[in-house]
Amino acid sequence: MSQTRLPAELRQRVRARAGGCCEYCRLPETYSFAVHQVDHKHCRTMKRLFDLVLVLGWAPFWLPLVLVLAVLVRVRVGVPVFFLQH
Repeated sequence: MSQTRLPAELRQRVRARAGGCCEYCRLPETYSFAVHQVDHKHCRTMKRLFDLVLVLGWAPFWLPLVLVLAVLVRVRVGVPVFFLQH
């Protein structure tokens, strides 16, 4: 948060422009525990955490699909899928 205090009128204009939501993650102010600050930065951390949970939560579904697709592409191109070690 910045060290200087913004005028109340400017804060109201920013809040009206954003429609009462965070301009970064679009989280409505009514869903948060505190009033959004004009220069708040909590959403970036929360968004990264949400993205990580989303990726890891869906990994059991998309990871096998990616692996099967990779094997099919290698077979189609004619590259050996497994390499024998001597």
